[in-house]
Order: sequence, then structure tokens, then C-alpha cells
Amino acid sequence: MTITCNAGKMTTNLVGDLKGYPDAVWLNPTGIVNILSLCKVERHYKVTYNSDAKKLFVVHKDNGTQRHFQQSKMGLFYMDVGKIDDEIVLVNTVAENKMSYTNRHYKNAVAARKLQNTIGRPSLQAS
Repeated sequence: MTITCNAGKMTTNLVGDLKGYPDAVWLNPTGIVNILSLCKVERHYKVTYNSDAKKLFVVHKDNGTQRHFQQSKMGLFYMDVGKIDDEIVLVNTVAENKMSYTNRHYKNAVAARKLQNTIGRPSLQAS
């Protein structure tokens, strides 16, 4: 899966499980956000949209709880995980993940990724 945004391209071949979501999701362990497709979410849950002042998507879960996705100033909808009362959410930041490696290992990984993108071979799978 390759995602292109204003920060560049991100490629991953990892798939993971998201607690409470029935489908496998694409995963980037160094990413700082998770992106869900609205068309796939509505296959499993009722989704409503309020286009009034709040501009809010609401995902209605089977257990009666709701997940609110509000619109950012830039137009992207997001969920503020700090407002979830029924679960504990743990987030690792990129900065925290970088601390697990030496500066040399991190710089080598950055250089390897840059070379990989330069030669047009972004796949991590061996040929």
C-alpha cells in the first residue's frame, strides 16, 4: 500500500488488527496516525454525518458506544482519542520509536530509505 500526502509517500506491506474493527488494516509501525476508509467502516457500522456547525461523522458501534470524527481546520476528519472513556489507548510517537535505536542505526535507515526511493524501488520485499 502506498499513500501519498503533502509530507511525501509512505509505503507499507504490513497488515494488522485494530481492536474493535473486524477487518485487517494496513499498518505502518512508525506512522503517527491510522487512516480508515469510510466506505469500509460503513460496511460494519452505522455511520451518520452532521453537516451543521460541528461537521461530524459518528460511527455507531454494536455495543451502543459511538466514535466521533470531527473536521480539522484543514478539512480532514479525525477522532480525538483523548475523549474515549471506555478504553485505554496507547500511542507511540516517532520520536519515542527513534529512541530505541542508536543515532548511527537511525541515520543508516534514513539513508537506505532515501536510496530506495531514488532508485525507484520502494518495495521492502526481496525479489
